[in-house]
Amino acid sequence: MNTILRNLFYTLRRFRTASCLNLLGLSAAFAAFVVMMMKVGYERSFNTCYPEADRIAILDINIDEEPSYFGCVLPRGFLDYVIGNTPGIECGSIYAKGIFDVAFYTDPDKSISNN
Repeated sequence: MNTILRNLFYTLRRFRTASCLNLLGLSAAFAAFVVMMMKVGYERSFNTCYPEADRIAILDINIDEEPSYFGCVLPRGFLDYVIGNTPGIECGSIYAKGIFDVAFYTDPDKSISNN
C-alpha cells in the first residue's frame, strides 16, 4: 500500500498539469453521469402513482428553432384524429399550457370536455 501511495504522490508532483486535467475530466464525467442518472430516475418514475402506470405514454412535440412561451400548437382536429385512429390508444388527453392552465381531454366515449 505504501508503494501505491508513494507512486501516486510522485506522479501528482511530477506531472501537475496532466494530473489536474485528469481530475477535472473525471469530475466533469462524474457530474454528467449523475445528471443523466437523475433524468433516467425521473423518467422511470413518471406517473407511477396511477394504477396501471406502465400503460401511460406521453407524446411531446418540441420545436427548438423558435422557443416561445406557448410551445408548439397543433390543431385540435389532428390530435383527435390521432387519438381516435391509433389502435393502441384507449383514451387520450390533450394538455396545452399557456397563460392559463387549460386541459382538454377526450374520454373513451369520444365526448369532448373542457377541464
